[in-house]
Amino acid sequence: MVARSTLKTARAATAMFLPSVNIPFQAYPSFIIGANILFACIYSTTITTNRRLLALSRMALSIPGTWAFIRFAWSYGYTRDHSRGTYLGMATMSLYGIMKLLEVCWIRELDDERPRWVLKPNAVRDMEKKTDGKPQPGTEGEGGQGKVVLPIPTDFRGRMAYTFDYLTTIRGCSWFADRVWEFAPAYASTYNPPWASSSLAFLQHQLISLVIQAFLMDVLDVFVKSIDWAYLAHTTSTPVTSLPFHLQILSTFAVLIITMLYLTLPYTVMTTIFQVFETSGRSDGTISFEEHLEEWASRLCCSCLHRRLRKRAELSV
Repeated sequence: MVARSTLKTARAATAMFLPSVNIPFQAYPSFIIGANILFACIYSTTITTNRRLLALSRMALSIPGTWAFIRFAWSYGYTRDHSRGTYLGMATMSLYGIMKLLEVCWIRELDDERPRWVLKPNAVRDMEKKTDGKPQPGTEGEGGQGKVVLPIPTDFRGRMAYTFDYLTTIRGCSWFADRVWEFAPAYASTYNPPWASSSLAFLQHQLISLVIQAFLMDVLDVFVKSIDWAYLAHTTSTPVTSLPFHLQILSTFAVLIITMLYLTLPYTVMTTIFQVFETSGRSDGTISFEEHLEEWASRLCCSCLHRRLRKRAELSV
């Protein structure tokens, strides 16, 4: 009984902080298929040859990609024994994938320009100091305001970094510390909160935020479970509106805040983990994702090349 209770508590805690861990195993193939199709479609936008053929290929691939994301989130074959946060996360991921496919494969074909990186003002100043105010080759200045637009990469590692960064951005923020996407709001380039001054300040802020969010989640969860919803469901067809007015308002706000916390809690946990691992051994406390991504892309390329050469050698024998 103690072991079962401990396991149940651990599962509930996992569902609160990392609901994606509880995604049904049989849902992963659909998500992997959809994500790989989306990744391939974004990667193909960096290729400048055979644009018409690539555009038609992206449109064709968007159909099975959309089907895969729909199946991932709304398949009737899943056992519905996980938390609301798990299925909320699956629906959010699915809708994001579908909207991204629609944007990359269809809407972007109405415009010849592809999304570009823009250097942040502090990165522009650093670049001007290094080059004595001369523009760096491969960049474009716009409007005389020091806005530097980076070109779309043409090498394999650069294209992989471009694809991954664009795949994971929503409002234009980048994994790279010196740039944002050109469609990002203006404050994304200059936003510098006090807790971003050092790694220690950031971790302290994240831990305080994590405690507050977990406390709110626990309080609201206790409030929702204090109402006998099973009894109300059997006695009335409208269990929510049959409550007193003040409980209706509180229940509505509880659902809204819990939904928000299901999204922000995993984000807070993951950013804290990334900060701990990415800033280990760094004195300035900045996150540099570029080196890790380029190393990963290089290893992937070498691994694929090694497998091909070994297969050709075996065939030749």
